[in-house]
Amino acid sequence: MNGFLKIRKWIALLAGVCLLGVTGCQSNFSAQNAEKADYTVLAPEEYPERIRQEIEKKKQQAFQLAYTDQGYLYIAVGYGTQKTTCYSISVSYVTHKQDDIYIKTVLKGPAKTDAPVEAETWPVIVLKLPDSGGTVYFEL
Repeated sequence: MNGFLKIRKWIALLAGVCLLGVTGCQSNFSAQNAEKADYTVLAPEEYPERIRQEIEKKKQQAFQLAYTDQGYLYIAVGYGTQKTTCYSISVSYVTHKQDDIYIKTVLKGPAKTDAPVEAETWPVIVLKLPDSGGTVYFEL
């Protein structure tokens, strides 16, 4: 009887660990249940040198990066090489829940009223906000 109880405890523990592993990978985040974060969109001349260097290395492919410096968090999102001009990036949301930051951006192509020029461009956006010490989550 005592051995049966030990086996049941191990099975329950194993089932709990498996359940935790399955649910731990899922994100229950919703932009609606988080607070909006205050941020500033930086002009290219305002980028910290480290961000500028990373963008230059990664700009031909889509990328997301976060960098902290002197109490600020810098978030950069790039969409890789585009074949024409007139692309822009809009911020759908930047929110925070406790110390974690959640961000979603969208690449917008040339509008019907634009006259894009054929040239390689690398749309990038860099945001600056106070460093909360949490994790940054990018929604693609």
